Parts: sequence; structure tokens; C-alpha cells
Amino acid sequence: MGRAKEGLKKRSNRNRSFGFWLGLLTVSFVTALILYLDHRDRADTEESITYFPDDPTLSFLEKNTRLLLQRSEPSRYDISWLASSRTNRAAYVRQDVSFLFSDRRLVAIANKWKTKTAEIHQAKIERFHEAGVLEAITVHHAETHGQNGIRGKLAMSYDHLAVMPGDDGAFSAFRFPIAEKAKIWYRAKTQALNETMDAIIKKASRKHRFRPEAYDAFPLTYLHVFANQSLPGLNQKKTNKVIGQLWEGLYKEYALGVRRSDGRIESPIDSFMPIILYSKRHDHLLVVIRLASGEIALLKQNI
Repeated sequence: MGRAKEGLKKRSNRNRSFGFWLGLLTVSFVTALILYLDHRDRADTEESITYFPDDPTLSFLEKNTRLLLQRSEPSRYDISWLASSRTNRAAYVRQDVSFLFSDRRLVAIANKWKTKTAEIHQAKIERFHEAGVLEAITVHHAETHGQNGIRGKLAMSYDHLAVMPGDDGAFSAFRFPIAEKAKIWYRAKTQALNETMDAIIKKASRKHRFRPEAYDAFPLTYLHVFANQSLPGLNQKKTNKVIGQLWEGLYKEYALGVRRSDGRIESPIDSFMPIILYSKRHDHLLVVIRLASGEIALLKQNI
């Protein structure tokens, strides 16, 4: 009997010990799971501009992109790059992503997101050593969660600034050329950039087997025009959806890195500005991207 009681006591101690370790393991697992899910949700929120049906109760009160010549010296100049927006009320997620180009080559990306806020403000200084045509386009994104599910709102803003060298070596800036010398310089620069774009389209068409004449082509920064103007063959509501889905794809497949044919991910920095090819049948569009390595990538979006 004594031995039986002693055996029961040992088993009871083992059971308590097992229960203790099982409980500790369970708590650790649950804690780790919560941390993982929290990290995953925050990462998904941070790295995701996702198109959702329009929220008619949300609107952008302000949306702005601005480029200013901050300081000019004979061998360099600084550009102030500003991007900001404000909605009529706080959104579950607010995110602004701004792309800065010089002579249609991507210089930098400014990305800021916040939760449960209405305002986003970004300000950066970029230094340059060569004259060029600077362009910045910003996509302003808001996401709301409510009884009707997840809704969204998207807006765009744009600015450009031409910076040309002077006779004394210093740089001067203008948005629209007035002086004859500035007009000649700007015309030559624009023509050269358009010729480069045409050459990239031609090379892409040979590699990816499409007919350039079947598309209307324009550079990425031209997208801001379609905030208040519909794409040919589409109404404004459909245009907004197409543009929203396009920005979703551009953020995930361009801003975060471009997948090359060998599977590697290459940074978009120093790539030529994405070229949008809109089908004249109004049923799809292509995005042509020439990377800094020289490889040409192609994205497709059905409409």
C-alpha cells in the first residue's frame, strides 16, 4: 500500500511537472504567434498600396508635390522635394509614395505611412551635380475600415522643374522656359528623352513580342492627368479603378524592386521612368521598365 501511495505521488509530481512545462510551452507559442501576426500585419500594412472600392465619404482636402531649387553653386545644386496630403478625416491607413526623376531616371523614392491619421508630410533635400529636367509624382493613398468593409481613396500630385547651367557655371531653374536660350535647351532635352523612350519601346517590343502601333505610350509622370480626365474608351469611374490597380502593381513590382528574368530582384533606382502603353482596344495596358542593368522588364494589367 505504501509503495502504491509512493508511486501515485511520483506520478502526480510528474503530471504537475508535465503540466507546468506544457503550460509554459503553450504560453510561449501563443505569445510568439501574436508577435508574428502583429509583425506580419504591420509589415503588410507598411508595404502595401492595395486598391479597394472607392469610399465616397472620404476625400483629399490637400495633395501636393513640390520641387524647389534650394541652393545653387558652380558645381552642384540642392533640390527641396516636398510631398504632403490631408484627408477630411482620419483613415485607418494613410500612405504617400513619391518618385523623383532626373531626365526620366529614378533618383529616389520617398515613402511614408501612418495609421489612424489624416495627414502625411514629407520633406527631403536631394543634391545634384548635372543639369536636368526633374519630375516628381506622388500617389496619395488612404484605406478605411467600416461596416461596409475595406474601402479606399487614391489621389495623385505632380511637379516638375528644369535646371539648366548658366554661362557662369551656376544653375538656374524654371518650370516653363521663357528666354530663347532656355527654350532651345528645354526643347533639345525633351526631344532627346522622347527619343530614348521610343528606343526602349522598340527594344521591348522585340523582346516581349508586341506591336508598338497598337498602343498609346506615355511616361509614368503623365498619369496624374487622369485624376480628372478619363482614359480613352473608359468613363471616370472605370479610369479611377484602372489607375488605382496600376499603382498597386507599380508599388509592389517596381518601387519594392523589379524581378529580372533570372529571378533576382533589382532596385529601381537609376532605371528609366516606366513607360505606360495603353491598348487602343482599351482592354489592357503594359508597363515597360528599363533597369539600370539594361534589362527590360514588362508588366501587364488587364482592364
